[in-house]
Amino acid sequence: MIETVPLDIPTAFFLGGVIALTDWWSVKKRESILFSRASLAGALCGLWYGFAVTYFYVRYPDWMLAYAVDYREIPTVLMLFIFYVSLAIAGFSSSVLTQVAIKEGHKVMAWIPAFTGLVVLIYVWGITWDQYFHIGTYVEYHSGNAVPLQRHSSMQKAMNILGPVGLLPYVVVGVVNLRRGLKQRSHEGKPASHG
Repeated sequence: MIETVPLDIPTAFFLGGVIALTDWWSVKKRESILFSRASLAGALCGLWYGFAVTYFYVRYPDWMLAYAVDYREIPTVLMLFIFYVSLAIAGFSSSVLTQVAIKEGHKVMAWIPAFTGLVVLIYVWGITWDQYFHIGTYVEYHSGNAVPLQRHSSMQKAMNILGPVGLLPYVVVGVVNLRRGLKQRSHEGKPASHG
């Protein structure tokens, strides 16, 4: 599971685009994109993902902020509100951008939001790699005393539980969309029965 605020937003953007891609066949027939099933799923899955990783923000707030700032400098309620809204917007906007490209018939362009989210995610993970694999407070990390993730069994256990919980809606929505699309596609390919 990918946690920490800097990683979560590009993750939600990437997955919001993926949700729209899995709904390709429905998107082509849809009148409205803004409040479509895929757009709302992108927003709601982003929000769910945020709720799933809230434990990490409450338990390891400096780690969630990638040790960029001491969490005590930011009001927790405000930070969580901004975090949830950012994840919902990231999932929603990527889904909408993907759907617009699909509707306009731009097959390659439709992949750009998800691809962009993935590239940003990989880049951010690269520059926060050390922070991600060390658990502690702002002071502990910057003094070299944060515990390596490999030796932090409670964090590993939480990641193993909350990782699938946070990603489950994306998987469910994606599978439902793909099944629906395959069903629509098979109905389009059948000749009309006469009789």
